[in-house]
Amino acid sequence: MAQAEKSQTAWTQLLCSALATILDCWDSDGAQQELDEVSLLTAITVFIFSTSPEVTTIECLQKRCIEKFNFALESKDPVVQLKCYQLLFSIFQCPNRAVSHPYIHSLASLIVSKLQETEKTKPETVAELQVVQEGIKVVAALIALAKEEHRKCLHHAIWCTDCKKLCW
Repeated sequence: MAQAEKSQTAWTQLLCSALATILDCWDSDGAQQELDEVSLLTAITVFIFSTSPEVTTIECLQKRCIEKFNFALESKDPVVQLKCYQLLFSIFQCPNRAVSHPYIHSLASLIVSKLQETEKTKPETVAELQVVQEGIKVVAALIALAKEEHRKCLHHAIWCTDCKKLCW
């Protein structure tokens, strides 16, 4: 039994190291980025769904992963934004709340505010329109995932122009 526990611990440490390496590949200024943002976001998402929560809920790693999605949501590239929304749609629906809720709490209000920006700046290209449509799909999923008693608050927050924090 002790050998199995040692193996499990070593395996978890290896996976944590691999995730940290992926995160290290991402240089925020883009100057030395080895892989494109979409590939890195996809790799992070694969880790989230393929490894145990012991790996992906380690606070320092989880915070860095969320930060990468935050950067992608703020990207000027509609392809990056679109893929980010698609991946977050999956993460938000993860049945393990320890995995999904930190992403929801950290990114939902940004997603709503990005959608509210479209009231001022209408999409000018098909790609920009697809981003808005995907954002709406994510928000609809968030409303469906919210507890019944929070849906009214969430609905109000989405339609309120000065929304700062959502009810979860």
